[in-house]
Amino acid sequence: MPSSAAAAGRAETGRSSIFAELRALWLANGDLVRTPLLVPSFSSKGFAQVGAAPMRSEVSDVLDFFADQLTESFLVSAYDLHAGLLEAGDTFADPDWSASPLSRPRVLFLDSGGYEVRMGTDGGELVQDLRAPASRWNEEDHRAFLDRLPEAAQNVAAVSWDREGVDYVEQVAQAQALLGGRPNIASVVLLKPTEAGGTHLLTELEPVASRLAAFEVVGVTEHELGGSLLERVEAVMNLRQLLTRASLDTPIHVFGALDPLYVPLYFAAGADIFDGLTWLRYAYWHGVALHREQGGLLDGLLEPREDVRRHVVLTRNVNALGQLRTKLQRFVQEGEWGVFSDDAIRNGQQGLGEVLRDAYLSAMARRA
Repeated sequence: MPSSAAAAGRAETGRSSIFAELRALWLANGDLVRTPLLVPSFSSKGFAQVGAAPMRSEVSDVLDFFADQLTESFLVSAYDLHAGLLEAGDTFADPDWSASPLSRPRVLFLDSGGYEVRMGTDGGELVQDLRAPASRWNEEDHRAFLDRLPEAAQNVAAVSWDREGVDYVEQVAQAQALLGGRPNIASVVLLKPTEAGGTHLLTELEPVASRLAAFEVVGVTEHELGGSLLERVEAVMNLRQLLTRASLDTPIHVFGALDPLYVPLYFAAGADIFDGLTWLRYAYWHGVALHREQGGLLDGLLEPREDVRRHVVLTRNVNALGQLRTKLQRFVQEGEWGVFSDDAIRNGQQGLGEVLRDAYLSAMARRA
């Protein structure tokens, strides 16, 4: 919970409508991990596959390098591990979990793989991925994969199977059936819109809200929260208040939302965990995401060859996520949007913090 001083500071500045807190994610081993969590994701979707047999995703080597540096958290896809696209999955079922790169972070988010096997693209992909899945992957495959988790893998937070177009009662029941009998993992229920291709109607979730207590994390994907940024921020506020009415302080995970410009808005609205591939696709520069080559240019990486530039940019992106997390923590304590300002980024006379504040107030006004 925020300190009394932080609460007083918000009252003085009229920010009582900010829902950001330092919440708790409990792991199966009893560890308590404090949010916010900014979770770098590793996925084969939208990236090249290299090598012969076995064929790997180009992000496999990136994961091998950064696994020891991402000590707090990262996310991988169960499908990518199953299909051998990430070398880190070769020893997935080995009882000696400590030997696996997947044991390194305090929290390993294990996604269901629905994103990787879905045809098409999303707004953040630089290249449309038209490849069919390398191997069959469905809910039963995901269940069987979870069955292979060694008992020692107690840093895992596993995500339920995607059930788009199904009512929330059924989604929650099926997620409980999949994850509820697995005491060695933390469970993440991924809620999908009840209308295929639509966005969330959270009023339909209200009757089943109390049953969300069965999960350590409640997840939603960013693009399914609404058609505009303001709609998505408002939806996060509504989801946070829905949980509060059910007497739950469960962390909210917004999947696919690691853009450094949007994270503060979702965090202020009550979300806690953010993952995505922007750190692999773009360059973080003074609080915004740029084309990776542009970021390299602005950081003075003019002479190194492309593979070296990419390595440097990714390392700087990881550092930028650490700095952003510190700013989010300060925001909880101080309640001031100015913590996100940067002298290099301005919109006329407004600093970045003021731009974010005005966007948040616009989202709040929609709820009036």
